[in-house]
Amino acid sequence: MIALLIDHLWQSLACVMLLSLFACLTRRNSARLRLWLWRLAALKFALPLALLYGVGRWLGFPVAYTEDQAPAVLVEFTAWLGRWFAPARTAGLEGFAAWGALALLLMVTAGWAPRVLAQWRIERVRAAREALRTFQDPALEAPELGFFKAALLTLCVLAITTAPLLAGAIDDRLWRRELLVANSLSLRNGDIAMQIAAPGMGNRVRIVADESGVLVRNANLRELVALVYGVTRFDIHTDQMTTTENEGEQNHWLYWPRYDVRVTGKVRDPANFDPYALRQIVTKMIAERFGSELHLNGECQPPCGNYGVPLADDPL
Repeated sequence: MIALLIDHLWQSLACVMLLSLFACLTRRNSARLRLWLWRLAALKFALPLALLYGVGRWLGFPVAYTEDQAPAVLVEFTAWLGRWFAPARTAGLEGFAAWGALALLLMVTAGWAPRVLAQWRIERVRAAREALRTFQDPALEAPELGFFKAALLTLCVLAITTAPLLAGAIDDRLWRRELLVANSLSLRNGDIAMQIAAPGMGNRVRIVADESGVLVRNANLRELVALVYGVTRFDIHTDQMTTTENEGEQNHWLYWPRYDVRVTGKVRDPANFDPYALRQIVTKMIAERFGSELHLNGECQPPCGNYGVPLADDPL
């Protein structure tokens, strides 16, 4: 909590200095623009960038497949941003160092806050006078901002708002992949049991995860493979043809019967469990129980229809 407060004060003071620079650059332009700059400077002390970071984590980083990593360039860039804009959280500042940094930033903030409010009042008066002069003589408009200043101001606003969103999304992707690897390592050597599902659920498939394991209920082989490989069931097909005889799909081994699959093992953070963590153990179970091979992008997935083959070193 102290680290978050330190980072918030540091970011607020950095924004105040940046907006002060823009206020100097626009001293010949409209007072209304400078008024809004000082309003934003005061507002920044009340709105931490951690809110945008939280929104970024909630939105997440888009990936095609659940095991995909975020681009290394973006990971390095957000790590670099974190060292500058969230130094306390990045460095894990705590103890006397944290309290000392907090006290120093509070003193600096106490010195800057009255100046920000005073400048806000000054620009508010100037903006009112400017509006009155413009009303009396429309020809007395303030000089336009210009392309360079407008572009620079727009770029800074976009950077300040999008950087925490991007950092939150990247951190969420890294955390989810770390969680996926941990659960995959825990479950791939666990016990797996498969039995015919009891009737009554129709075509509904449920997955329930708790700290002791995962239960997949009422899934046929097609849905089970789709679930653990992170694709839709329409992406799963077999080289065996189905016919209209004996009701086609209804009696095809890929679609019928439906199974309950229980995998026993320690699950970390069950509320955010990703079924992709079951990929290796389910692939092994299908190979050993049905003698079937699963091919992904033309490559046979280990154990490739064989019995007793050790799993790959890569947990994913």
